[in-house]
Amino acid sequence: FMAGAAKAEEPLILGSYAYPGLDRERALAPLAALIAATFDRPVDVILFSDPDEIAAAVRAGKVDVAVLNLGAWLHAASA
Repeated sequence: FMAGAAKAEEPLILGSYAYPGLDRERALAPLAALIAATFDRPVDVILFSDPDEIAAAVRAGKVDVAVLNLGAWLHAASA
């Protein structure tokens, strides 16, 4: 899900939300590596506080790739 459009010289932003009891950044590392290799660009992982916050970031174009749950996707898509 490509939400934003980062400039070629900037890292792509992989966004998701923090999940209690899970090292979400570590869990997303393989996806970040795949995105970096596919687009030959660095990737920064940004964790938002909850699904609503990541949905708002997607709507605002602040992330390039988003990992969402269904509720956050619906919230982002309804803008």
